[in-house]
Order: sequence, then structure tokens, then C-alpha cells
Amino acid sequence: MNIAVITKDPIIAEKLQSVVVSFKNVSNFKTIAASKISSNLFDDDIIYFFDTQSYPETDIAAEVFTRLGNRIIFIQNSSAISIPSDFLVIGRSLKILEICNSLAKLIEGDIASYVPFDISVLFRNEKLLCDIYLKINESKYIKIAHSGELVSVEFINKYKERNVKHIYILYSDFERFGDDLFSRELIDQKLQLSPVQRKGIENAHLHECLRNFGVSEYTVNLVEKSVEDFSNSTKNLKTKSLFKMFERSKGTFIYDHSFLTIAFSNILCKHMNWESEAIRKKISMAAMFHDLAIKDPKLAMNESLGKSELAKLDRDISSTILNHSSEIVKILEGEDSIPSEVISLCLNHHEGHGEGYPKSKSPVALTQLDGVFIISHELAIGMYRVAFNFQKFNKVIENIIEKYDSGNFKAVVNAVKIAREHEFQFE
Repeated sequence: MNIAVITKDPIIAEKLQSVVVSFKNVSNFKTIAASKISSNLFDDDIIYFFDTQSYPETDIAAEVFTRLGNRIIFIQNSSAISIPSDFLVIGRSLKILEICNSLAKLIEGDIASYVPFDISVLFRNEKLLCDIYLKINESKYIKIAHSGELVSVEFINKYKERNVKHIYILYSDFERFGDDLFSRELIDQKLQLSPVQRKGIENAHLHECLRNFGVSEYTVNLVEKSVEDFSNSTKNLKTKSLFKMFERSKGTFIYDHSFLTIAFSNILCKHMNWESEAIRKKISMAAMFHDLAIKDPKLAMNESLGKSELAKLDRDISSTILNHSSEIVKILEGEDSIPSEVISLCLNHHEGHGEGYPKSKSPVALTQLDGVFIISHELAIGMYRVAFNFQKFNKVIENIIEKYDSGNFKAVVNAVKIAREHEFQFE
């Protein structure tokens, strides 16, 4: 049996994949991140999970209900759209048992005793929640780590160097801990690790992502130093809440995509011959500050949407995203030590196109420095939108070129083209 999920949220896709492949007779799983729902998306031999929050109600046409019949499971919160009572619906929290029970109603077959995870999931946990196994063959698994042990970068890399892509846990542990394994907050701040241990876990998966994409070790180290310098500087801020907000962001999507934004900005600045320490410092500060007003990291994934798409979300979510730039600016303006350019970058990081916010400024009304930050941020978000599939990332770049190649952003777009040609690896 083939399974597909229609969603724009890579975390939902990742979690569903690990759950559904635990069914023995599920042979294939795919993610469909379509921009719009149409009849040609659907095949007759596939069961679909449909994330209604990724699409406006007008896109969910009657044919979705009539054509798919008993081959669809809707994912939504109770207040989303009206779904007939004879269809299966699960919440967006994606509880393990809820997924399995719904899927079991549509397909036959036993659930496997062991459940696979991408080994990189271990980067998200400093302490193992359960025993970890390696698969030797279809009937044999060996234990390689015990519940309660601390996760080390060396442990993970040892197996990655052996081309181990998946680790396994018992299905009984999957029922108990699956939701925690997929928490968007990658680091458990309550664990008492040394700064060196914590730093290694926090950023290791980001380093690996950048290296795999062709980013040089020099640039990776430069980004790490920028973040470390920023972290040290926040301890001396007059507004202590800013330091707390930054610490809270660690291990979340807010921190991770900010880290990647700094990396891309370093690359673009290099190809624009803009490699001064002052510019690098301002961009790094803006990158780490820009989303701190979003209290719930889960909501930050929505910031890639334009104003019209945000208007279709829950009112509170839409308001949070549309106002987060202005909110962080209010806080930053109370700090004399923060340069005005940094505050401007934070305010404008969703500008530069017709769907931008808060004021829909065009590239003509923005500076080249704004352009570097906005486009670097788009590249970072784009990584998540294609689920770090580098082969699909060229499409992200094409969209950015088309979207921003005007006004004061032309030089920045040219730097993107140079990086694509000479630096990025898409295989």
C-alpha cells in the first residue's frame, strides 16, 4: 500500500513517515507540497493524509471528498473546516496512537515491532528517551544505546560514517515517546550539560546541513563564531528579557533558521565583496533577533507565507506573524547598544515584494543591506520548505530570483546566481 501526505509543513511529513512505515504492508510514502489542490494530485492506489491548514477551504473542493472516499484522513484542528462525519480526522498534534488507529481502519496488516527514524533525529535529544537499535536484517536488530544515555555528536557521526541512515526503536517505546522525539524544541534546556557539550549538540545538525550543501568549513566556522559573539553580547544587554528570549529560542526552528540565515548572508556578502566585520556583525545580530517576538516556535513556520495567505489562518496566529517584526523592533529600540541598521533589518525582513509586511515595501524602497538579509532569510526558509532536499533547492533559488530581481536587490540576486554556479551543491 502507498501512503502520501499533502502538506506544506515538513515536520508533519517527517512524523507521519516514521509512523506509517511501521505498518508492514506499507511499501511507499511520499510528501506532496503542492501550491494548490487539483484532481491530478490524486492516484487511485494511494491513501492520503490531508493537512487542511496548509490550504484554504476553497481549495478543498467537493471532488476531494467524492473521489477519495475512504482513502483519506484529514489533519486539522477542530476549528478549521467542516468535514462530513463519515471521514476520518486527526488533530495537528499528531498523536501516535491517533495516527495508527485511523490508518488501521483503512488498511489491513500488522504493525512492525521496530519503528525506523532518520538518525539525525538524535541531534534533537540530548538524552535518549528509550533504547536504540540497528537493523541487521529483516528479523534481527541489535541494541546500540540504552535509555537515559546522553547523546554525543561522536556517537551519531560514528554511525553516519558507516552510511547508517536509520535507527530503530521498539514500537512500544514509539507509542510512549514518539511525540517527544519529534518535538520542535530540539534541546532540553533542563539537562545539566557543559557549554561545550551543549554547543556541540545544538549546532551539529546545522553544520552538517551546510557542509552537505557545499558550504566551506571556513564559512561554517565563521557563522559559529558570529553566533558565539552574539550570545556573549546578549548577557550585557540592558533589557534582560532579550537574553531570556534568545536562550529560549535555542534548539527551535527560530534559532536554526536564524543560524542558516547568517550562513547564507556570509556567502552572499562574499560574492558582493562585502566582507567587512561591521556588516557581518550587523547581519548576525539581526538574524538572531528578528523572530524572538514569536513566543511559540511552532508558529514561526508560517512566516514564509504572504499577507493574503496569512489572512486565511486563525486570527491569533495571523496577528502574531504579521506583527512580530514590529514587536521585536519596539524592544530593540530600548537598547542604546543596538545599531539602527540592525533594527531596520528586523523591521523589514519580510518586505521586498507585493505580499510583504508590515508595509509591502518594494526593493526600490529598501537598501542593499536589507536585500542581503531578506534574501538570505528566504534561502534559509527555503531549506525547510523543501525538507533539506538539495535537488529541489534550485527551484527555491529560481523563485527568489524571479521575486527580487529589481531595484536595490539586483546586486544581491546576482550574488545568489554566482553562489548557485560556483558554491552550492545540489546532489
